[in-house]
Amino acid sequence: PQQPATSLPTLMASSSKKRGPAWLEQALAVKHRKVDADDAGAQRQRQSQEPAAASAKQRPRGHYDVLGVAREASLVEITRAYRRQALRTHPDKGGNNDDWLAVVGSFDVLSDEKEREIYDRDLDLRSCQDGRQASRPGSSAAADEPADGGERKDAVKETLGRARVEHLDLLQKSISTYRALVQTLATPVLQSLAGFLTAPSRAAPKKRQYEPVDPSNKDVFPREVVPPAEIPPGWKCIQHLYRSGKLKGEPYLRYTSPAGKPGYMSVKAVVENYKAATGKVFKSDEKKTPGPLPAQTSRKAVQNCIYSNQTATGEKSYYVMCFISFFRIRSGRTSNLAEAIDWHIALSEAKRSARERIDRSSGAAALVALTHEEYCKLLMAEPSIQVSFSALARLRGSSKGSLCTPATSDLNLAVAFFKKCHALQKHEAPLKELEKAKEQWRNRALSTQQERQAKNAKLSSAVQLELQKRSIGDQRSEKVDGELGAKELPPEISSAASSAARPEAVRRRLII
Repeated sequence: PQQPATSLPTLMASSSKKRGPAWLEQALAVKHRKVDADDAGAQRQRQSQEPAAASAKQRPRGHYDVLGVAREASLVEITRAYRRQALRTHPDKGGNNDDWLAVVGSFDVLSDEKEREIYDRDLDLRSCQDGRQASRPGSSAAADEPADGGERKDAVKETLGRARVEHLDLLQKSISTYRALVQTLATPVLQSLAGFLTAPSRAAPKKRQYEPVDPSNKDVFPREVVPPAEIPPGWKCIQHLYRSGKLKGEPYLRYTSPAGKPGYMSVKAVVENYKAATGKVFKSDEKKTPGPLPAQTSRKAVQNCIYSNQTATGEKSYYVMCFISFFRIRSGRTSNLAEAIDWHIALSEAKRSARERIDRSSGAAALVALTHEEYCKLLMAEPSIQVSFSALARLRGSSKGSLCTPATSDLNLAVAFFKKCHALQKHEAPLKELEKAKEQWRNRALSTQQERQAKNAKLSSAVQLELQKRSIGDQRSEKVDGELGAKELPPEISSAASSAARPEAVRRRLII
C-alpha cells in the first residue's frame, strides 16, 4: 500500500539509526533551511502586498466615498455619516489628520445644496463613479440606529431647546414682568430653564488686585503698591496706567531695585538681578519638588471650524468657530468631541440658511448676518451650545489691517456692531475715529453683559419661586385628593378632578 507523505525533518529523525554519509546529511539540512527561508520570504511578500491591494480597492474616489454614502443620499444621511466618520478619523481618537480633514471638506461640500449640485455635474462630466456602489468604511447599520432611550433623549433635548428659546425671549422683556411670564410656562420647561440658569459658567480667572501702600493715593497713578510674594525684600512695586492704545485704562507694574534703579518689567528679571547682585537664590527661583504641571493652555487648530485646547496636564477642550460674511460665531468649550461635532453640524446648518437668506435679500437686510429666528433654530437643534458674536472688517486707510468688535452674547448688539463696522470700513474712517468707536463698543458690551447678568439673577429667582409654588400646590392637591377620595363628591366635580385631559391649573381650581 501507498505510504502517507512525511515531512523532511521526520524522515531525518526516523533514519537516525541508519545514518548515511556526513555529506548527505549536511546537504539535506542545507536544503531544508533553504526551503524554510523561501517560504518565509514569500509569506512576507504576500503580507506586504495585501495592504497595498486593499488600500487600492478602498481608496475613495470623491466626497461620497469619503463619507461612505450613496449619491442619492439625503442631508440627514450625510449628516449621520459625517458624525460617524469624524469620530472615527479624528486625531484625538487615533485617526489620521489627513483623513479627518478630508471628512470635514466632504461634509462642507455635500451639505451645501449649490456646491453639491456643482460637484454632481462635475462627476457626470468626468464619468466618475463616486457614490456608485461605494464601499462605506466604518459604517454599520447599528451606528445609524438610535440607541436605547433615544426617544427620551430627544424629548429632553427638545424641552431644553424650548427653555433656551424662552430664556432668549425673556431677556428682551422687563424685569418687572418676569413673575407673571414664568407662570405661563410648562413645568418641564421651567425645570430645564432653572438648570440652565444655575449651571456654573467657565468665567475667566480674576486678575490679582494690588493694594496701594498709601491709602490716600488710591486713584493716583503711578503709585506704590504692596509687592507680590515672589519679589525679594527691599524692592518696590510701582503701578502705572496705560494712557492710550488697546489697553487704555489698564494697570501695569514696574519694579525698582534697592539701589534705586527702576524699569524692571517682570518678576523673572527681578529675581535674576537679585541673584547676580547677591549671589543668592531667592525662594521663587529654587527647584521645587516634582508635582502637577501648571495648567497652561496652548491653542491648536484641529481644522477650520473645530479647535482644541490642551493643558499641560493633558486635559483637552474643544470649541467651534465659523464666519458668515465677516460675522464671527464662536461656541463655548466642551470636553466631549462628539458634542463639538454636533455643534459644528448645527452651526453649518445655521450658516447655510443665513447665506441663502442673504443671497435673496438686498440693502440693509443683507447686513443682518443672523436673524433671531435662525438663532432660535440653532438653539433648538443644539440647546447645550453657548455662543458669542463679533464682527471683523478689513481696513485700507489705516496702519492696522483689521478691525474687530468686542465679543458679546447679545445677538442684537452684535448685529449693531457689525453694521457700524461695515460703515466704517466703507467710508475708510481715520484711525482716531476707529479707536473712539472701539472704546464705545467696549463700554456698551460691558454694560450689556452686566445688565444680562442682573436679568439672569432676577429670572432665576422668579423661576425657583414658581417651581416652589407648583411643588407646594401639587402636594396640597394630592392631600386633598386623599381626603376627599373617601367622600362622595358631586358628579361634575368628581369627573373634572379625575379627568387627565384637564389642565393642571383647572384641575386644582376645581378641587379647591
